[in-house]
Amino acid sequence: KFSDISAQIADMGAENIIKSLGAENWEEREARFLCRCSRKKAADAVLALGRADAYALLEERGKIEVRCDDCNTNYTFGREDLAEIFRGKEAL
Repeated sequence: KFSDISAQIADMGAENIIKSLGAENWEEREARFLCRCSRKKAADAVLALGRADAYALLEERGKIEVRCDDCNTNYTFGREDLAEIFRGKEAL
């Protein structure tokens, strides 16, 4: 259980727990989040809508916005963007 682990860390300290597991070479590092979203991935999401639905959404809202749920980056696509996304994708 996480509560058991938390209690052990509180009692022994993280460094002592790591040493007790046999770790010899370790260093502290800052934990950080790295999102791998991109405009290309957002464009792929628009492509997945299909041409008809994408253009219908564009007409309804004036633009298409795709927001990354991980980092909250917004990617906005207009008419010219859709033309580029669907270029050569006649079957979609």
